[in-house]
Amino acid sequence: MPKVIDIIRQRLAAQQPFYSFEFFPPKTDEQTQAVYNRMDSLKQLCPCYCDVTFGAGGSTTARSLQVVETFQNYHGMETMLHLTCTNMNEESISRLLEEVKSRHLQNILALRGDPPEGQTHFVATDARFQYAVDLVRFIREKHGDYFNIAVAGYPEKHLEAASYEEDLKHLKEKIDAGADMIVTQMCFSPPVFEKFVNDCRALGIQCPIIPGILLFGNYAGVHRMATLSGVAIPEKMEERLLQIKDDNAAVSAYAVDLAVEMVQYCMARGMLGFHFYVLNLEKAVKTTLTRLGWPIINQASRTLPFLEPGQTFQAALGEARFEMPLLNALVPAYRMAAARGDPEFRKQVDRRTIWGAAVAGPADVNGVFGAYYEGKIHRLPWSEDPVPRTLASCRADLADLAKHGVWAVHAQNGLVQVPSTDPIHGWGGPDGLVSQLAGLEFFMPKAKFAPFMAAVNPAAALVHAVHISEGTFTNVTTGAEVIPTAWGQWGEEKRLATVMDAPRFNAAAIEAFALWLSKWATLYAEGSSSRQALEAIQQDVVFVSMLAPQPQTTLTSLIAILKLHY
Repeated sequence: MPKVIDIIRQRLAAQQPFYSFEFFPPKTDEQTQAVYNRMDSLKQLCPCYCDVTFGAGGSTTARSLQVVETFQNYHGMETMLHLTCTNMNEESISRLLEEVKSRHLQNILALRGDPPEGQTHFVATDARFQYAVDLVRFIREKHGDYFNIAVAGYPEKHLEAASYEEDLKHLKEKIDAGADMIVTQMCFSPPVFEKFVNDCRALGIQCPIIPGILLFGNYAGVHRMATLSGVAIPEKMEERLLQIKDDNAAVSAYAVDLAVEMVQYCMARGMLGFHFYVLNLEKAVKTTLTRLGWPIINQASRTLPFLEPGQTFQAALGEARFEMPLLNALVPAYRMAAARGDPEFRKQVDRRTIWGAAVAGPADVNGVFGAYYEGKIHRLPWSEDPVPRTLASCRADLADLAKHGVWAVHAQNGLVQVPSTDPIHGWGGPDGLVSQLAGLEFFMPKAKFAPFMAAVNPAAALVHAVHISEGTFTNVTTGAEVIPTAWGQWGEEKRLATVMDAPRFNAAAIEAFALWLSKWATLYAEGSSSRQALEAIQQDVVFVSMLAPQPQTTLTSLIAILKLHY
Protein backbone atom coordinates (compact mmCIF):
# COMPACT_ATOMS: atom_id res chain seq x y z
CA MET A 1 0.00 0.00 0.00
CA PRO A 2 1.23 3.56 -0.62
CA LYS A 3 2.52 5.69 2.23
CA VAL A 4 0.29 8.44 3.61
CA ILE A 5 2.39 11.20 2.07
CA ASP A 6 2.00 9.58 -1.35
CA ILE A 7 -1.78 9.52 -0.98
CA ILE A 8 -1.80 13.15 0.16
CA ARG A 9 0.33 14.27 -2.78
CA GLN A 10 -2.02 12.49 -5.18
CA ARG A 11 -5.03 14.24 -3.64
CA LEU A 12 -3.33 17.62 -3.74
CA ALA A 13 -2.30 17.15 -7.36
CA ALA A 14 -5.91 16.30 -8.24
CA GLN A 15 -7.21 19.19 -6.08
CA GLN A 16 -9.31 16.76 -4.06
CA PRO A 17 -10.13 17.37 -0.38
CA PHE A 18 -8.97 14.70 2.07
CA TYR A 19 -9.33 14.00 5.76
CA SER A 20 -8.06 11.65 8.43
CA PHE A 21 -9.19 10.39 11.84
CA GLU A 22 -7.22 10.05 15.07
CA PHE A 23 -7.87 7.35 17.68
CA PHE A 24 -6.38 6.83 21.11
CA PRO A 25 -5.44 3.26 22.06
CA PRO A 26 -8.20 1.48 24.00
CA LYS A 27 -7.26 0.25 27.46
CA THR A 28 -9.25 -2.99 27.61
CA ASP A 29 -10.10 -5.85 25.29
CA GLU A 30 -13.74 -4.79 25.24
CA GLN A 31 -12.78 -1.25 24.21
CA THR A 32 -10.45 -2.66 21.57
CA GLN A 33 -13.25 -4.61 19.95
CA ALA A 34 -15.51 -1.53 20.13
CA VAL A 35 -12.86 0.50 18.26
CA TYR A 36 -12.60 -2.23 15.61
CA ASN A 37 -16.35 -2.20 15.15
CA ARG A 38 -16.29 1.59 14.94
CA MET A 39 -13.62 1.44 12.25
CA ASP A 40 -15.91 -0.83 10.25
CA SER A 41 -18.39 2.05 10.26
CA LEU A 42 -15.92 4.94 9.91
CA LYS A 43 -14.19 3.31 6.96
CA GLN A 44 -17.35 3.98 4.99
CA LEU A 45 -16.47 7.69 5.27
CA CYS A 46 -13.34 7.00 3.18
CA PRO A 47 -10.68 8.78 5.27
CA CYS A 48 -7.29 9.25 3.65
CA TYR A 49 -5.71 7.56 6.66
CA CYS A 50 -6.15 7.00 10.39
CA ASP A 51 -3.63 7.37 13.19
CA VAL A 52 -3.36 5.88 16.65
CA THR A 53 -1.73 7.62 19.61
CA PHE A 54 0.99 6.07 21.74
CA GLY A 55 0.91 5.97 25.54
CA ALA A 56 3.70 7.70 27.39
CA GLY A 57 6.80 5.59 27.72
CA GLY A 58 5.33 2.69 25.80
CA SER A 59 2.44 2.18 28.22
CA THR A 60 0.16 1.18 25.34
CA THR A 61 2.75 -0.12 22.88
CA ALA A 62 1.31 -3.58 22.30
CA ARG A 63 -2.28 -2.40 21.99
CA SER A 64 -1.35 0.58 19.79
CA LEU A 65 0.53 -1.73 17.44
CA GLN A 66 -2.33 -4.19 17.44
CA VAL A 67 -4.87 -1.50 16.56
CA VAL A 68 -2.67 0.05 13.86
CA GLU A 69 -1.95 -3.30 12.25
CA THR A 70 -5.61 -4.28 12.38
CA PHE A 71 -6.75 -1.02 10.79
CA GLN A 72 -4.19 -1.34 8.01
CA ASN A 73 -3.92 -5.04 7.29
CA TYR A 74 -7.53 -6.08 7.87
CA HIS A 75 -9.60 -3.00 7.14
CA GLY A 76 -7.27 -1.96 4.31
CA MET A 77 -6.96 1.51 5.85
CA GLU A 78 -3.60 3.29 5.61
CA THR A 79 -2.63 3.94 9.23
CA MET A 80 -0.08 5.97 11.17
CA LEU A 81 1.42 5.18 14.57
CA HIS A 82 2.47 7.85 17.05
CA LEU A 83 5.99 7.41 18.44
CA THR A 84 7.32 9.45 21.37
CA CYS A 85 10.60 9.92 23.21
CA THR A 86 9.04 9.63 26.65
CA ASN A 87 10.75 6.91 28.73
CA MET A 88 12.41 5.61 25.56
CA ASN A 89 16.08 5.03 24.81
CA GLU A 90 17.92 4.12 21.62
CA GLU A 91 17.49 0.40 22.19
CA SER A 92 13.74 0.55 22.84
CA ILE A 93 13.15 2.91 19.92
CA SER A 94 15.19 0.71 17.58
CA ARG A 95 13.34 -2.37 18.73
CA LEU A 96 9.95 -0.73 18.25
CA LEU A 97 10.82 0.54 14.76
CA GLU A 98 11.91 -2.94 13.72
CA GLU A 99 8.65 -4.35 15.10
CA VAL A 100 6.66 -1.74 13.19
CA LYS A 101 8.60 -2.53 10.03
CA SER A 102 8.06 -6.28 10.44
CA ARG A 103 4.32 -5.63 10.36
CA HIS A 104 4.57 -3.77 7.04
CA LEU A 105 3.65 -0.42 8.62
CA GLN A 106 5.26 2.65 7.09
CA ASN A 107 3.80 5.75 8.74
CA ILE A 108 5.09 7.37 11.94
CA LEU A 109 4.07 10.58 13.72
CA ALA A 110 7.25 11.51 15.58
CA LEU A 111 6.70 13.43 18.84
CA ARG A 112 8.69 14.34 21.90
CA GLY A 113 5.77 13.24 24.01
CA ASP A 114 4.24 14.39 27.28
CA PRO A 115 5.84 13.87 30.70
CA PRO A 116 5.18 10.41 32.15
CA GLU A 117 2.08 10.04 34.28
CA GLY A 118 2.56 11.67 37.67
CA GLN A 119 5.27 14.08 36.46
CA THR A 120 4.93 17.70 35.40
CA HIS A 121 8.14 18.11 33.37
CA PHE A 122 9.61 16.12 30.53
CA VAL A 123 13.00 14.60 31.33
CA ALA A 124 14.74 12.63 28.58
CA THR A 125 15.58 9.02 29.42
CA ASP A 126 18.24 9.05 26.72
CA ALA A 127 20.17 12.26 26.04
CA ARG A 128 20.05 11.48 22.34
CA PHE A 129 16.25 11.77 22.31
CA GLN A 130 15.25 15.03 23.95
CA TYR A 131 13.07 16.43 21.15
CA ALA A 132 10.99 15.19 18.24
CA VAL A 133 13.70 16.35 15.81
CA ASP A 134 16.06 13.81 17.40
CA LEU A 135 13.56 11.07 16.67
CA VAL A 136 13.16 12.22 13.06
CA ARG A 137 16.92 12.24 12.48
CA PHE A 138 17.30 8.79 14.03
CA ILE A 139 14.54 7.25 11.89
CA ARG A 140 16.03 8.69 8.71
CA GLU A 141 19.54 7.65 9.73
CA LYS A 142 18.56 4.05 10.44
CA HIS A 143 15.72 3.46 7.96
CA GLY A 144 16.23 5.88 5.08
CA ASP A 145 13.00 6.74 3.32
CA TYR A 146 11.15 3.55 4.31
CA PHE A 147 8.91 5.50 6.69
CA ASN A 148 6.64 8.43 6.01
CA ILE A 149 7.34 10.74 8.97
CA ALA A 150 4.82 13.28 10.18
CA VAL A 151 5.51 15.83 12.93
CA ALA A 152 3.32 18.07 15.06
CA GLY A 153 2.80 21.78 14.49
CA TYR A 154 1.44 24.26 17.01
CA PRO A 155 -0.56 27.18 15.54
CA GLU A 156 -0.45 28.94 18.92
CA LYS A 157 3.06 27.64 19.81
CA HIS A 158 3.96 24.69 21.97
CA LEU A 159 3.00 25.16 25.61
CA GLU A 160 6.69 25.04 26.66
CA ALA A 161 8.14 27.13 23.81
CA ALA A 162 9.69 30.48 24.75
CA SER A 163 7.95 32.22 21.86
CA TYR A 164 5.89 31.60 18.74
CA GLU A 165 8.88 32.48 16.56
CA GLU A 166 11.16 30.03 18.37
CA ASP A 167 8.58 27.30 17.99
CA LEU A 168 8.42 27.89 14.23
CA LYS A 169 12.21 27.52 14.03
CA HIS A 170 11.98 24.19 15.83
CA LEU A 171 9.30 23.07 13.36
CA LYS A 172 11.58 24.02 10.45
CA GLU A 173 14.35 21.91 12.02
CA LYS A 174 12.05 18.89 12.07
CA ILE A 175 11.23 19.32 8.38
CA ASP A 176 14.89 19.82 7.49
CA ALA A 177 15.73 16.63 9.41
CA GLY A 178 13.49 14.63 7.08
CA ALA A 179 9.84 14.96 8.13
CA ASP A 180 7.35 14.72 5.26
CA MET A 181 4.26 16.45 6.64
CA ILE A 182 2.82 18.42 9.55
CA VAL A 183 -0.34 17.67 11.52
CA THR A 184 -1.25 20.46 13.90
CA GLN A 185 -2.57 20.58 17.40
CA MET A 186 -6.26 21.44 17.65
CA CYS A 187 -7.07 25.04 16.84
CA PHE A 188 -10.43 26.74 17.30
CA SER A 189 -9.70 29.90 15.29
CA PRO A 190 -9.52 29.60 11.48
CA PRO A 191 -7.62 32.91 11.08
CA VAL A 192 -5.02 31.76 13.62
CA PHE A 193 -4.46 28.57 11.63
CA GLU A 194 -4.22 30.54 8.37
CA LYS A 195 -1.56 32.81 9.88
CA PHE A 196 0.38 29.78 11.07
CA VAL A 197 0.42 28.29 7.57
CA ASN A 198 1.51 31.59 6.03
CA ASP A 199 4.29 31.96 8.59
CA CYS A 200 5.50 28.41 7.87
CA ARG A 201 5.60 29.10 4.13
CA ALA A 202 7.52 32.32 4.72
CA LEU A 203 10.08 30.31 6.66
CA GLY A 204 10.54 27.89 3.75
CA ILE A 205 8.33 25.03 5.00
CA GLN A 206 6.59 23.73 1.87
CA CYS A 207 5.29 20.31 2.99
CA PRO A 208 1.57 19.61 3.59
CA ILE A 209 0.23 21.25 6.77
CA ILE A 210 -2.98 19.69 8.06
CA PRO A 211 -5.10 21.33 10.77
CA GLY A 212 -6.19 19.28 13.78
CA ILE A 213 -9.92 19.62 14.44
CA LEU A 214 -11.30 18.48 17.80
CA LEU A 215 -14.82 17.05 17.85
CA PHE A 216 -15.39 17.54 21.56
CA GLY A 217 -18.48 16.28 23.36
CA ASN A 218 -18.79 18.19 26.62
CA TYR A 219 -17.87 21.51 28.19
CA ALA A 220 -15.47 20.20 30.84
CA GLY A 221 -13.65 18.03 28.34
CA VAL A 222 -12.89 20.75 25.82
CA HIS A 223 -11.68 23.06 28.59
CA ARG A 224 -9.46 20.37 30.05
CA MET A 225 -7.86 19.58 26.70
CA ALA A 226 -7.42 23.23 25.80
CA THR A 227 -5.72 23.94 29.12
CA LEU A 228 -3.40 20.94 28.87
CA SER A 229 -2.43 21.94 25.32
CA GLY A 230 -2.14 25.67 25.81
CA VAL A 231 -4.82 26.32 23.20
CA ALA A 232 -6.97 29.44 23.42
CA ILE A 233 -10.75 29.22 23.37
CA PRO A 234 -12.00 32.31 21.48
CA GLU A 235 -14.33 34.63 23.37
CA LYS A 236 -17.29 34.01 21.06
CA MET A 237 -16.83 30.24 21.41
CA GLU A 238 -16.67 30.47 25.21
CA GLU A 239 -19.84 32.57 25.33
CA ARG A 240 -21.73 29.95 23.35
CA LEU A 241 -20.32 27.08 25.41
CA LEU A 242 -21.43 28.74 28.64
CA GLN A 243 -24.99 28.89 27.29
CA ILE A 244 -25.10 25.14 26.59
CA LYS A 245 -22.53 23.70 29.00
CA ASP A 246 -25.04 21.45 30.77
CA ASP A 247 -26.39 19.97 27.51
CA ASN A 248 -23.81 17.56 26.06
CA ALA A 249 -25.83 17.01 22.90
CA ALA A 250 -25.85 20.73 22.23
CA VAL A 251 -22.12 20.97 22.97
CA SER A 252 -21.40 18.16 20.53
CA ALA A 253 -23.56 19.81 17.87
CA TYR A 254 -21.67 23.06 18.40
CA ALA A 255 -18.36 21.22 17.94
CA VAL A 256 -19.65 20.07 14.56
CA ASP A 257 -20.57 23.68 13.69
CA LEU A 258 -17.02 24.79 14.49
CA ALA A 259 -15.52 21.91 12.52
CA VAL A 260 -17.59 22.74 9.44
CA GLU A 261 -16.63 26.40 9.79
CA MET A 262 -12.91 25.52 9.97
CA VAL A 263 -13.06 23.27 6.92
CA GLN A 264 -15.01 25.75 4.82
CA TYR A 265 -12.69 28.62 5.80
CA CYS A 266 -9.58 26.62 4.87
CA MET A 267 -10.97 25.29 1.60
CA ALA A 268 -11.88 28.82 0.53
CA ARG A 269 -8.14 29.56 0.84
CA GLY A 270 -6.98 26.53 -1.10
CA MET A 271 -6.23 24.22 1.84
CA LEU A 272 -7.59 20.73 1.24
CA GLY A 273 -6.52 18.43 4.11
CA PHE A 274 -8.08 18.03 7.58
CA HIS A 275 -7.34 15.84 10.60
CA PHE A 276 -10.24 15.05 12.94
CA TYR A 277 -9.66 14.09 16.57
CA VAL A 278 -12.69 11.79 16.80
CA LEU A 279 -12.17 10.66 20.43
CA ASN A 280 -12.92 7.06 19.34
CA LEU A 281 -16.49 8.07 18.46
CA GLU A 282 -18.25 8.31 15.12
CA LYS A 283 -21.48 10.32 15.25
CA ALA A 284 -19.89 13.79 15.26
CA VAL A 285 -17.48 13.16 12.39
CA LYS A 286 -20.22 11.50 10.31
CA THR A 287 -22.43 14.55 10.86
CA THR A 288 -19.57 16.89 9.97
CA LEU A 289 -18.75 15.15 6.70
CA THR A 290 -22.42 14.88 5.77
CA ARG A 291 -22.88 18.61 6.23
CA LEU A 292 -19.83 19.24 4.08
CA GLY A 293 -21.38 17.14 1.34
CA TRP A 294 -18.53 14.65 1.23
CA PRO A 295 -19.59 11.19 0.07
CA ILE A 296 -20.13 8.21 2.30
CA ILE A 297 -19.34 5.02 0.39
CA ASN A 298 -20.61 1.69 1.64
CA GLN A 299 -17.76 -0.76 1.93
CA ALA A 300 -17.79 -4.36 3.05
CA SER A 301 -16.66 -5.39 6.48
CA ARG A 302 -16.24 -8.68 8.33
CA THR A 303 -16.32 -9.82 11.90
CA LEU A 304 -12.90 -8.81 13.11
CA PRO A 305 -10.41 -11.18 14.69
CA PHE A 306 -7.22 -10.36 16.48
CA LEU A 307 -4.32 -10.34 14.07
CA GLU A 308 -0.81 -11.71 13.87
CA PRO A 309 2.31 -9.95 12.55
CA GLY A 310 2.66 -9.72 8.78
CA GLN A 311 5.10 -12.18 7.27
CA THR A 312 6.09 -13.31 3.81
CA PHE A 313 5.10 -16.86 2.90
CA GLN A 314 5.64 -19.31 0.14
CA ALA A 315 2.41 -21.27 0.00
CA ALA A 316 1.04 -23.97 -2.26
CA LEU A 317 -2.41 -24.88 -3.55
CA GLY A 318 -2.30 -27.71 -6.03
CA GLU A 319 0.05 -26.65 -8.81
CA ALA A 320 -0.18 -22.97 -7.88
CA ARG A 321 2.48 -21.25 -5.76
CA PHE A 322 1.97 -18.06 -3.76
CA GLU A 323 4.73 -15.80 -2.49
CA MET A 324 3.35 -12.63 -0.94
CA PRO A 325 2.85 -10.89 2.41
CA LEU A 326 0.51 -12.57 4.86
CA LEU A 327 -1.75 -9.65 5.71
CA ASN A 328 -3.36 -11.15 8.74
CA ALA A 329 -4.49 -14.37 10.26
CA LEU A 330 -8.27 -14.64 10.24
CA VAL A 331 -7.99 -16.76 13.31
CA PRO A 332 -10.87 -18.90 14.53
CA ALA A 333 -13.48 -17.33 16.75
CA TYR A 334 -12.23 -19.17 19.83
CA ARG A 335 -9.00 -17.17 19.70
CA MET A 336 -11.07 -14.02 19.82
CA ALA A 337 -12.96 -15.30 22.81
CA ALA A 338 -9.73 -16.14 24.58
CA ALA A 339 -8.24 -12.73 23.92
CA ARG A 340 -11.14 -10.37 24.33
CA GLY A 341 -12.59 -11.20 27.71
CA ASP A 342 -16.16 -10.00 27.42
CA PRO A 343 -17.45 -9.02 30.89
CA GLU A 344 -20.41 -11.39 30.50
CA PHE A 345 -17.97 -14.25 30.00
CA ARG A 346 -16.46 -13.48 33.37
CA LYS A 347 -19.75 -13.94 35.19
CA GLN A 348 -19.84 -17.61 36.01
CA VAL A 349 -23.53 -17.64 36.80
CA ASP A 350 -24.28 -16.23 33.33
CA ARG A 351 -22.19 -18.87 31.60
CA ARG A 352 -23.82 -21.66 33.60
CA THR A 353 -27.18 -20.31 32.49
CA ILE A 354 -26.05 -20.60 28.86
CA TRP A 355 -24.13 -23.88 28.98
CA GLY A 356 -25.90 -25.74 31.73
CA ALA A 357 -26.06 -25.85 35.51
CA ALA A 358 -24.41 -29.26 35.28
CA VAL A 359 -22.58 -31.34 32.64
CA ALA A 360 -22.90 -35.09 32.92
CA GLY A 361 -21.11 -36.13 29.75
CA PRO A 362 -20.80 -35.80 25.95
CA ALA A 363 -24.56 -35.72 25.43
CA ASP A 364 -24.72 -32.38 27.28
CA VAL A 365 -21.92 -31.01 25.09
CA ASN A 366 -23.85 -32.17 22.03
CA GLY A 367 -26.79 -30.17 23.29
CA VAL A 368 -24.78 -26.97 23.84
CA PHE A 369 -23.21 -27.01 20.37
CA GLY A 370 -26.52 -27.96 18.76
CA ALA A 371 -28.30 -25.09 20.52
CA TYR A 372 -25.59 -22.67 19.37
CA TYR A 373 -25.94 -23.55 15.68
CA GLU A 374 -29.73 -23.58 15.96
CA GLY A 375 -29.61 -20.03 17.31
CA LYS A 376 -31.03 -20.91 20.72
CA ILE A 377 -27.88 -19.65 22.47
CA HIS A 378 -25.39 -17.17 21.08
CA ARG A 379 -22.07 -18.02 22.72
CA LEU A 380 -19.68 -20.91 23.11
CA PRO A 381 -16.51 -21.23 25.17
CA TRP A 382 -14.75 -20.84 21.80
CA SER A 383 -16.84 -17.95 20.47
CA GLU A 384 -18.48 -14.98 22.13
CA ASP A 385 -20.38 -14.10 18.97
CA PRO A 386 -23.50 -15.61 17.37
CA VAL A 387 -23.11 -17.82 14.31
CA PRO A 388 -21.95 -15.43 11.53
CA ARG A 389 -24.04 -14.66 8.46
CA THR A 390 -21.42 -16.37 6.30
CA LEU A 391 -22.57 -19.73 7.71
CA ALA A 392 -26.32 -19.21 7.32
CA SER A 393 -26.67 -21.94 4.71
CA CYS A 394 -24.80 -24.52 6.85
CA ARG A 395 -26.22 -23.96 10.32
CA ALA A 396 -28.55 -26.96 10.21
CA ASP A 397 -25.73 -29.25 9.08
CA LEU A 398 -23.42 -27.97 11.84
CA ALA A 399 -26.17 -28.50 14.41
CA ASP A 400 -26.65 -32.03 13.10
CA LEU A 401 -22.92 -32.72 13.42
CA ALA A 402 -23.09 -31.55 17.04
CA LYS A 403 -25.88 -33.97 17.86
CA HIS A 404 -23.60 -36.77 16.66
CA GLY A 405 -20.59 -35.74 18.72
CA VAL A 406 -18.68 -33.62 16.18
CA TRP A 407 -18.30 -30.16 17.72
CA ALA A 408 -17.32 -27.39 15.29
CA VAL A 409 -15.59 -24.34 16.77
CA HIS A 410 -14.78 -22.62 13.47
CA ALA A 411 -16.03 -22.89 9.89
CA GLN A 412 -15.79 -20.96 6.64
CA ASN A 413 -17.29 -21.52 3.21
CA GLY A 414 -15.43 -21.69 -0.06
CA LEU A 415 -15.32 -18.55 -2.20
CA VAL A 416 -14.23 -18.10 -5.81
CA GLN A 417 -13.35 -14.54 -6.86
CA VAL A 418 -16.08 -12.79 -4.90
CA PRO A 419 -15.98 -8.95 -5.15
CA SER A 420 -13.97 -7.52 -2.25
CA THR A 421 -16.89 -5.18 -1.49
CA ASP A 422 -19.33 -8.05 -0.92
CA PRO A 423 -21.25 -7.11 2.26
CA ILE A 424 -20.83 -10.58 3.78
CA HIS A 425 -17.60 -12.03 2.43
CA GLY A 426 -15.63 -8.98 1.27
CA TRP A 427 -12.43 -7.63 2.79
CA GLY A 428 -9.44 -5.49 1.90
CA GLY A 429 -11.10 -2.50 0.20
CA PRO A 430 -12.76 -1.97 -3.20
CA ASP A 431 -11.79 -3.16 -6.70
CA GLY A 432 -10.56 -6.59 -5.68
CA LEU A 433 -11.61 -10.23 -5.95
CA VAL A 434 -11.30 -12.55 -2.95
CA SER A 435 -11.23 -16.33 -2.70
CA GLN A 436 -10.95 -18.81 0.14
CA LEU A 437 -11.00 -22.50 0.88
CA ALA A 438 -13.88 -24.06 2.76
CA GLY A 439 -12.65 -25.14 6.16
CA LEU A 440 -13.88 -26.69 9.37
CA GLU A 441 -12.19 -26.99 12.78
CA PHE A 442 -13.82 -29.31 15.27
CA PHE A 443 -13.47 -31.73 18.15
CA MET A 444 -14.45 -35.37 17.78
CA PRO A 445 -14.04 -38.42 20.07
CA LYS A 446 -10.82 -40.39 19.63
CA ALA A 447 -12.89 -43.50 18.95
CA LYS A 448 -14.46 -41.84 15.89
CA PHE A 449 -11.26 -40.34 14.58
CA ALA A 450 -9.46 -43.49 13.40
CA PRO A 451 -12.26 -44.72 11.08
CA PHE A 452 -12.76 -41.17 9.86
CA MET A 453 -9.12 -40.80 8.85
CA ALA A 454 -9.00 -44.24 7.28
CA ALA A 455 -11.84 -43.31 4.96
CA VAL A 456 -10.93 -39.71 4.04
CA ASN A 457 -9.65 -39.35 0.50
CA PRO A 458 -6.67 -36.92 0.53
CA ALA A 459 -7.96 -35.51 -2.74
CA ALA A 460 -11.23 -34.55 -1.04
CA ALA A 461 -9.93 -32.91 2.16
CA LEU A 462 -6.65 -31.76 3.69
CA VAL A 463 -6.51 -32.77 7.35
CA HIS A 464 -4.47 -31.69 10.38
CA ALA A 465 -5.20 -33.25 13.75
CA VAL A 466 -3.88 -33.20 17.33
CA HIS A 467 -4.90 -35.01 20.49
CA ILE A 468 -3.88 -34.53 24.10
CA SER A 469 -2.74 -37.31 26.37
CA GLU A 470 -1.54 -36.73 29.94
CA GLY A 471 -0.86 -33.09 29.11
CA THR A 472 1.15 -33.87 25.96
CA PHE A 473 -0.05 -32.73 22.54
CA THR A 474 0.54 -35.27 19.78
CA ASN A 475 0.27 -34.67 16.03
CA VAL A 476 -1.87 -37.34 14.44
CA THR A 477 -1.25 -35.92 10.97
CA THR A 478 1.12 -33.26 9.69
CA GLY A 479 1.01 -31.11 6.58
CA ALA A 480 4.29 -30.58 4.79
CA GLU A 481 3.35 -27.34 3.05
CA VAL A 482 1.93 -23.97 3.92
CA ILE A 483 -1.59 -23.95 2.46
CA PRO A 484 -3.21 -20.62 1.48
CA THR A 485 -6.73 -20.52 2.90
CA ALA A 486 -7.86 -17.00 1.90
CA TRP A 487 -6.41 -14.63 -0.67
CA GLY A 488 -7.34 -11.79 -2.98
CA GLN A 489 -6.16 -9.79 -5.95
CA TRP A 490 -6.38 -6.05 -6.60
CA GLY A 491 -5.12 -5.46 -10.12
CA GLU A 492 -1.54 -6.68 -10.11
CA GLU A 493 -1.37 -6.77 -6.32
CA LYS A 494 -1.97 -10.13 -4.64
CA ARG A 495 -2.71 -10.41 -0.93
CA LEU A 496 -2.54 -13.64 0.99
CA ALA A 497 -4.86 -13.22 3.96
CA THR A 498 -4.60 -16.52 5.81
CA VAL A 499 -2.65 -19.75 5.67
CA MET A 500 -2.66 -23.12 7.36
CA ASP A 501 0.37 -25.19 8.23
CA ALA A 502 1.33 -27.54 11.04
CA PRO A 503 2.87 -24.91 13.40
CA ARG A 504 -0.15 -22.62 13.12
CA PHE A 505 -2.58 -25.44 13.58
CA ASN A 506 -0.69 -26.71 16.63
CA ALA A 507 -0.79 -23.26 18.24
CA ALA A 508 -4.52 -23.02 17.58
CA ALA A 509 -5.07 -26.53 18.97
CA ILE A 510 -3.32 -25.70 22.25
CA GLU A 511 -5.59 -22.69 22.74
CA ALA A 512 -8.69 -24.65 21.76
CA PHE A 513 -7.95 -27.48 24.21
CA ALA A 514 -7.23 -24.98 27.00
CA LEU A 515 -10.67 -23.41 26.67
CA TRP A 516 -12.38 -26.62 27.72
CA LEU A 517 -11.01 -25.93 31.18
CA SER A 518 -10.49 -22.17 31.43
CA LYS A 519 -13.87 -21.15 29.98
CA TRP A 520 -16.07 -24.10 30.81
CA ALA A 521 -14.85 -26.61 33.43
CA THR A 522 -13.88 -23.86 35.89
CA LEU A 523 -17.52 -22.78 36.09
CA TYR A 524 -18.04 -25.74 38.38
CA ALA A 525 -16.52 -26.44 41.77
CA GLU A 526 -13.22 -28.28 41.88
CA GLY A 527 -13.88 -31.99 42.24
CA SER A 528 -17.51 -31.65 41.14
CA SER A 529 -18.96 -34.18 38.72
CA SER A 530 -19.46 -31.47 36.07
CA ARG A 531 -15.83 -30.38 36.17
CA GLN A 532 -14.63 -33.98 36.09
CA ALA A 533 -16.88 -34.73 33.11
CA LEU A 534 -15.47 -31.82 31.09
CA GLU A 535 -11.89 -32.69 32.05
CA ALA A 536 -12.51 -36.25 30.87
CA ILE A 537 -14.03 -35.07 27.59
CA GLN A 538 -11.03 -32.81 26.94
CA GLN A 539 -8.73 -35.82 27.30
CA ASP A 540 -10.88 -38.00 25.05
CA VAL A 541 -11.21 -35.78 21.95
CA VAL A 542 -9.12 -35.03 18.89
CA PHE A 543 -8.93 -31.50 17.48
CA VAL A 544 -9.18 -31.63 13.70
CA SER A 545 -8.86 -29.17 10.82
CA MET A 546 -10.38 -30.07 7.45
CA LEU A 547 -9.64 -27.91 4.42
CA ALA A 548 -11.10 -28.21 0.96
CA PRO A 549 -8.49 -28.84 -1.75
CA GLN A 550 -9.81 -26.01 -3.93
CA PRO A 551 -12.05 -22.94 -3.47
CA GLN A 552 -14.82 -24.46 -5.60
CA THR A 553 -15.43 -27.11 -2.91
CA THR A 554 -18.16 -26.04 -0.50
CA LEU A 555 -18.35 -26.34 3.26
CA THR A 556 -21.41 -28.54 2.72
CA SER A 557 -19.17 -31.01 0.87
CA LEU A 558 -16.77 -31.20 3.82
CA ILE A 559 -19.64 -31.72 6.22
CA ALA A 560 -20.96 -34.49 4.00
CA ILE A 561 -17.63 -36.34 4.41
CA LEU A 562 -18.03 -36.18 8.17
CA LYS A 563 -21.63 -37.36 8.01
CA LEU A 564 -20.45 -40.57 6.36
CA HIS A 565 -18.54 -41.42 9.53
CA TYR A 566 -20.93 -40.70 12.38
